[in-house]
Amino acid sequence: MTGAAQNEPAPRPKIHADLADETSGRPSGSYTESADVGNRPAETTWPETIHDNAFIGLAGKFVNVIGPQTESDIAAILVQFLTDVGNLMGRTRYYEVEAAQHYGNLFVNIVGGTSKARKGTARKHVDRMSEMVDPDWFANHTVSGLGSGEGLIACVRDRVVRREPVKLNGRTERYEEVEIDPGVTDKRCEVIEPEFAETLQVCARPGCTLSAMLRKAWDGSSLQVQTRNTAARATGALVSFIGHITVDELRRTLTATEMANGLGNRFLWVCARRARELPFGGHVEDCDLIPLAADLRLAVAYAQANPGRVSFSEQARRHWVAIYRDLSAERSGMLGALLARAEAQVVRIALIYSILDRDAEIQVEHLLAALAIQEYVEGSVKYIFGEKLGDPDADVILDALLNREEMSREQIVNLFNRHASADRISRAQYTS
Repeated sequence: MTGAAQNEPAPRPKIHADLADETSGRPSGSYTESADVGNRPAETTWPETIHDNAFIGLAGKFVNVIGPQTESDIAAILVQFLTDVGNLMGRTRYYEVEAAQHYGNLFVNIVGGTSKARKGTARKHVDRMSEMVDPDWFANHTVSGLGSGEGLIACVRDRVVRREPVKLNGRTERYEEVEIDPGVTDKRCEVIEPEFAETLQVCARPGCTLSAMLRKAWDGSSLQVQTRNTAARATGALVSFIGHITVDELRRTLTATEMANGLGNRFLWVCARRARELPFGGHVEDCDLIPLAADLRLAVAYAQANPGRVSFSEQARRHWVAIYRDLSAERSGMLGALLARAEAQVVRIALIYSILDRDAEIQVEHLLAALAIQEYVEGSVKYIFGEKLGDPDADVILDALLNREEMSREQIVNLFNRHASADRISRAQYTS
């Protein structure tokens, strides 16, 4: 651990203890669940509060300052803060798994129980901190309203040059390179889509390249789309993504295609709801944020001055071995589809925590913090989709089985008004 990281760690946040009802674990106040959770399957429950392990170091300090002064869910504040940090530090430090390099770029979706979940309010608090830390990044490297893969590439595009002939007396004497587009030198980019349902609708359009480019961006691959006249290309970019959507919108618009092609499991799905009622709003003074912004600038500078591969400490390695099998185990249905990259997500989050501490290695406390967030993500996915299997026909059968012990094949055929083929029903029976 570096000398800078040897400072006394931040005290564990008191948000849970000070602001929660001891019996329910919910924020205190006049909050009522029925008004703020949407129309969910009856058998599912709201995910348990993120474990205190997640609120360590600078991230914990930030949430401690903001949490009591906002109606926003601390889960939404925390994960958006970490996403900003991961992009601010750029393509610097990474954790390597075989041939894949995992940088700190996260894709996060804040899923509100309803439209009054204060998703945007949480974002504004994080915006305020990020603007204090790096005004240029905040002004020039956050985008929204993407309508195509080409639009994403344009934000982080490479320099374009073309060989042009130099003529003398009508004859070509030589060729020289002419700059057509200077490109983008700082390839950090954070996409923020407060209406993520619209993004999913764009991705569903025939021929749209946005979904494919987002998947490549999460992977850290080069982005390229061949158009009629030229090839749009971006290399070495670091793209993060923050979306906001309600539970009902997500259920309607996240298609089986997006789950199957891997876009869904590149996101951290984070349930958020209004934490408390503050009729006059809360207020956080600049003087409370300035020291945190100074510490965050130091963390970003540390990452940029010390690029390269990051490893686990010996204690973290032992813990990783102990939990890896369960974390990477295959799961069926929609739950499996949306959590298929759990181990990679945990590594990326742990990397960000280590950089916030300016630590040369990922320590066990960073790993535990990341696992706490992943556990909340899993709870969120279960809440949003319940026991859905990911196959529409299988889900019809499952819903029917919830109300009876067993069904004959004849009864199953009747569920589909006798319009489903035998192969289709057999596949659905196998899935369910």
